Amino acid sequence: MLCACAVWPLFHARRRSCRARRAPAPWGRHVKINLIEDNEDWAKRVCESLAVMGHAVDWYESCTEGLAELRRGSYDVLIADTHLADGDVLAQLAQIRFEYPTMGIITVSMQRDANLCAASLGDGADYHLARPTDMHLLEASMVALQRRMQAAPHVREDDWCWSLSLMEGALFDAAREVEVSLTDKEARLMFVLLISPGMPVSHERLSQFLGDAESYSGRHRIDVQMHRLRRKLAGLRGTPFVIKNFYSKGFMLVSSRGARCQLVTNVDAVE
Repeated sequence: MLCACAVWPLFHARRRSCRARRAPAPWGRHVKINLIEDNEDWAKRVCESLAVMGHAVDWYESCTEGLAELRRGSYDVLIADTHLADGDVLAQLAQIRFEYPTMGIITVSMQRDANLCAASLGDGADYHLARPTDMHLLEASMVALQRRMQAAPHVREDDWCWSLSLMEGALFDAAREVEVSLTDKEARLMFVLLISPGMPVSHERLSQFLGDAESYSGRHRIDVQMHRLRRKLAGLRGTPFVIKNFYSKGFMLVSSRGARCQLVTNVDAVE
């Protein structure tokens, strides 16, 4: 159910959005936000705070409906409670990040749990907050998130730049003179390693990301796919990327000095 915040009087309607008098948005841009939260009081406070910042907020109490509308609509930011009565956003977070690599994601939990925070950030959240959250912290997180979303990456001319296109299933250099074809699973593995810089990614997380059960056969399939991806990366001149295996911890992507890789969601942008 999509609900209205307290900026307007509550009324019965299927679709309600949170609005207030628009203030100048940080970094000169208003964003559209999908809020999935079943705590009514806290959700209303979030709606009021973000609406005053000039943002448009659609609030859903249902995980199922909220994620369905996320895929139907065009949202810039997702703010979601990790555990709701009708679903677990955390269990779907890696897939959401895969589908929307440039969307801002803020997860919220009822308790301050370092393991839960690490899991959220590892699976693709940009920020993780615990309730009750000071609205100033939420607003500051939004400002930082917009800064990251709008700032163009600073790349030196001598940097060895690569792009991973999930749509094409390919890894290619800046001039597209060198291109490596990847299967869907190889591209997904490369993606999850890229969004976890400097952190080993466990078999369990990789299995969840690929939709495989965490079992001996699932671990074996991950090892086989990772071996194939490693061989393809090893064939690149200068070996810009290496996948290291930290036993009992998982796999980590290591870049050679000067090598960078960006995610490409629009094929025309690199042509």
